[in-house]
Amino acid sequence: DDEKTHLLEVTRLLVDLGADVNATGEHGWTALHGAAYKGVDAAVRFLVERGARTDVLDDYGQTPLSIANAVITVKSKDAYYQSSRVVRTSTSELLLRLGAKPLAESGVQIFELFYNKQP
Repeated sequence: DDEKTHLLEVTRLLVDLGADVNATGEHGWTALHGAAYKGVDAAVRFLVERGARTDVLDDYGQTPLSIANAVITVKSKDAYYQSSRVVRTSTSELLLRLGAKPLAESGVQIFELFYNKQP
């Protein structure tokens, strides 16, 4: 859609102008966290190809992959609000193909209440 196309174009422009793909902003998010949150797969691929790290934890212990999966971590300040996030399945699958590791492998604690375990 138009918003995703625009976000990709802006991302490319900023990186081409020298922006650090791993710079963090509010709440410790990188551009990759934002692209994962919005489900902009083309921007996710572009950022990783340009050196964006998939393992950067934000202030709440979230990686871009966990954001794409709408995982709620123990450090989340408002679990109720966070539980309304959208799962970005294609973005999650792309991040895994690009080498991202699930939070369980990093030792970050998640809220069991919101985590759907498989039997």
